[in-house]
Amino acid sequence: LGLVLQDMGRIGDARRMHEEALGLNHTVGDRAGAAIALNCLGALAAGRGDFGEADRLLQESLEACRALSDPRGESYALTSLAELARQKGDVEGARVQHERFALARREKRRSGLA
Repeated sequence: LGLVLQDMGRIGDARRMHEEALGLNHTVGDRAGAAIALNCLGALAAGRGDFGEADRLLQESLEACRALSDPRGESYALTSLAELARQKGDVEGARVQHERFALARREKRRSGLA
């Protein structure tokens, strides 16, 4: 629902939905769901120019995906971090994150998840 609201331009409502999803996922112990919500919240933070908060949320999402051995989630988080670096004008940071994404994608293919 948060993504739909985001696409409709209802950013405040989208943020509330992603925060609610994060809380619910924590409550039921769904770490993968929490990682997705963190990624969504990080993207929203980047969109409003809060790059510090975006980095914190996206790094937390990435760490959760790695702890879960979730290469697909890791790829999403790395892509979001690369986009954040690009938005900040950090060309080198964006390049590094894209390289990490490419490596994660190769790992995903090797594991049969692609």
